[in-house]
Amino acid sequence: MAARLWGRFIGVRLDAAGRPLALMRDPSGALECIAWRQAGLTFAASSAEPWLIRRLRPDWRIEAQRVHQELHSLVGGTGALMIRGPTALSPGSVQPLPLSEPPEAIWRPMDFAMRSL
Repeated sequence: MAARLWGRFIGVRLDAAGRPLALMRDPSGALECIAWRQAGLTFAASSAEPWLIRRLRPDWRIEAQRVHQELHSLVGGTGALMIRGPTALSPGSVQPLPLSEPPEAIWRPMDFAMRSL
């Protein structure tokens, strides 16, 4: 998908039986992607909409250490979320399911820039 498509999308890779295997966030970073597991389901969304949060009432908590890091960072807002619970996918990454698996970067700006030299 990253080789053929560009823009605002979140991809879902399915196995032969139609079960989700992984999530992918487009390389442009134009559309956020957060995912979390709750009540036996995996949710993926471009934002945590208030109506969804009110309905699901996820057990998310502020991650004080992450807040501290962001307040002292020269480049804020580029790391992990400042709340414990959901996972934020980086642009151009594939997040295997379950979410406890590490993500894989499949598109990096450096790789694209090197091809055009």
